Amino acid sequence: MGGVTEQQVFMLFFAIIWGAVANVQPRWKAFQWPLVGHHRPATNRVLLSLLLLNILPLVLFAYVFWALKHHSTSPPDWPVVHLVFHGILPAFALFGCYRSWLAAVEACPGSFYSATSVPEQYEHAEPTYRTKAEPRDPQGKDLPIVYLGETTARANLVAAVIYILIGLVAPWVAA
Repeated sequence: MGGVTEQQVFMLFFAIIWGAVANVQPRWKAFQWPLVGHHRPATNRVLLSLLLLNILPLVLFAYVFWALKHHSTSPPDWPVVHLVFHGILPAFALFGCYRSWLAAVEACPGSFYSATSVPEQYEHAEPTYRTKAEPRDPQGKDLPIVYLGETTARANLVAAVIYILIGLVAPWVAA
């Protein structure tokens, strides 16, 4: 395979996918550090984000990296298929981390966002949430808003489990 290992391919795709997941976070304000301790929903959101968007991805990375190192395979007959199964597919577990975060937020939106009451000094930075598209805040202000699906938490959780299982199993699949 010319020196390219499954671990190198995995690291590359893990970094690419982590960048893609991080790219959607600004609209959600997942890591709203300035409001920690000042606004309960933002504090809850940061704690959830630390767990599902920082710690879980690091644990998954360490596990897959270890599995790729310790899973002994004979030289593959199909090196590209081998790299896809062992290097690329495990990196998709990161999408599961994001989907699990989204499922938690959709299941309990009031725990992570305020529906209407954001302290005035934070209105410019802290989004409120809506479950139906409303053109304006009830008070007539244009506040940052995140729209959450009312019935999509379960589907996002199922998708998260599938992504994570693929990431956990793929290093062990003979390809």
